[in-house]
Amino acid sequence: MERKLLSITQAAERTGVGRTVAYRFVMRGEWPSVKIGRSLRIPVVGLDEWIAERELEAEQRAKALREGIQA
Repeated sequence: MERKLLSITQAAERTGVGRTVAYRFVMRGEWPSVKIGRSLRIPVVGLDEWIAERELEAEQRAKALREGIQA
């Protein structure tokens, strides 16, 4: 059974970023987070949505570059 919440370290590993960058994403509000006691947890669903948004943005940039080259 997959966890619904990840620690900062687990979220960093899942996304391939460093722990410091992961904390920065949380503190800036880029990654959704839930505070449980003194711990921060990252909802897997929210992290997956964040990843999907970044992938879509990358696809849109690539498409714009291709269209710019073809013009």
